[in-house]
Amino acid sequence: MAISLSKIYEDSTTVMNETAVSSFDVASQMSAGLVESFCIKFTCTQASASLTAASAVELIKGLRFVLNGDQLFNLRAAVVSNANTGVGAVSAMCQDMGGRVDESGSATVTEFEVWIPAGIRVPANSRMELAIDWGVSAVAPVGPKFSVWARYNDQTSNATIIGNATTDTLAAASQTQINVKIPIMNGATVTGIIIQGPANTDTLTGLIIKSQSDFDQSATQIRGNSGAGRNGYQFFDAGVSVTANQFANLRKGYYFVPMFGLTTDGSATLLITDSAGGLYTFTPVLSLPTGGSPEAKARQTSTASVGSAKSVLQRAED
Repeated sequence: MAISLSKIYEDSTTVMNETAVSSFDVASQMSAGLVESFCIKFTCTQASASLTAASAVELIKGLRFVLNGDQLFNLRAAVVSNANTGVGAVSAMCQDMGGRVDESGSATVTEFEVWIPAGIRVPANSRMELAIDWGVSAVAPVGPKFSVWARYNDQTSNATIIGNATTDTLAAASQTQINVKIPIMNGATVTGIIIQGPANTDTLTGLIIKSQSDFDQSATQIRGNSGAGRNGYQFFDAGVSVTANQFANLRKGYYFVPMFGLTTDGSATLLITDSAGGLYTFTPVLSLPTGGSPEAKARQTSTASVGSAKSVLQRAED
């Protein structure tokens, strides 16, 4: 197994602020190889208080990554708030699909990394483009630094594609059929579907996954099936501890539905009931076979096979 880390891009301007939502586009060349995962890293200090009430990852409102013109992932948080005291939406997404989030700091120091599974063979002379949307921070960051990393690993077991969200407005206290659009890709299966409501509140009262059951599942059942219900999320909160992560079994208004490798002809059918209604988003997470040889590099001798499909199944069954 050969593992190497590469810093693709770095600047001090792709930064959130305390007055308005902000959006940035960055681009850079990439080395050839098999990329296990991509990382968004951010560091800064603050003059007087934390950027948010808990995890600074809460401020990531959107992440869209394009490689050589092909979109690899498009993560969108329906709601972000610097007053949220729980796990961030993008943080929950990454942990649900087999990625990871690392964060540390204090009331006046912030550092986090968000690792998103990829499993993508990157050819020579490749170009990456990243679009990031930031929510509004509680205070202004000082001395910020933003960077994009890639982790190359020739033992990656599957590629991960995160498609564009299907959106639909649900009527209050009424069942709505949703046909979630699934990108059609050769050999792809559906690992899971990310469901987000219009607010950080739990108003989903029932979900029927037509490929799995004819019966309603509650929010607690959905989170139990994904593994989130067993304190499946970790997040950092400097106000509680600077030496230990906090644990959560939910992000209100957010649900990850494992689809266990569903094959589909372009859509997945859900029947959803919500007590309040409103605009919901449904984001598919796909897995497909990956392969190819990376650039020749020095090699470590330990072996491990990693990938989002395996991680989601292990998380659900453990």
